[in-house]
Amino acid sequence: MLQVEHASALFVTNFTTLDWIIVIVYMLGSMAIGIIANRYIRGLSHFIVAGRALRIYLGVATLVGT
Repeated sequence: MLQVEHASALFVTNFTTLDWIIVIVYMLGSMAIGIIANRYIRGLSHFIVAGRALRIYLGVATLVGT
């Protein structure tokens, strides 16, 4: 009986309808940006080095940020 209570607790959330709408819109927006950005990337190596178009300050900021 205790296992059933734990299993049902996994599906309980405090999300309202507005919260779910925000999450879904965010996910769809992220997917749309990825699909649009995919048109400009020629391959994995082009993606990794950002097409060699980063300025030095953006490259340093990226390295420091990670």
